[in-house]
Amino acid sequence: MLKVQKAGGLILYDPPRKPHEGYRRRLWMHPTVRDFVERIGTSETERRYQADVRAFLKQFVVSGDFDDDELLKLLKPPKEGIWEFRIAFHPAVRIFGGFMRPGEFIATNIKDRNSLEKEGFEVHRKRSRSIWSTLCPSHRRMVAARKDLLEDFDANL
Repeated sequence: MLKVQKAGGLILYDPPRKPHEGYRRRLWMHPTVRDFVERIGTSETERRYQADVRAFLKQFVVSGDFDDDELLKLLKPPKEGIWEFRIAFHPAVRIFGGFMRPGEFIATNIKDRNSLEKEGFEVHRKRSRSIWSTLCPSHRRMVAARKDLLEDFDANL
């Protein structure tokens, strides 16, 4: 268990799974990301959207093939190891974070795509770095090929 989880800084995303669905990867979330993901919505459209967001992230956890820039993209400069989950359905959002180790992603912050058009990515990359350094000061984000980072999570490491 991560020290930051004990302190309440990160929440493990554990989506409901069917009996045949495994747990291939771990997805940790900063509380602000978790609050967004777990939001229910007040209208049917909002409820459907939030369910779709959860389904998207569930696919990452259970077995989805995220070896695609349309789903998971490394931001520039690559040496920072900051990635974005690209939720492209409307309203489009980006969830920023990085890999602590293969199969284990920490989602640090979130922003709607329209705001990114106006503000640019730098402020949100900087926020991701800041949150990471606060929550995981002794762990650097992994820098590796996506296919290597998407390997199955190994609880024995």
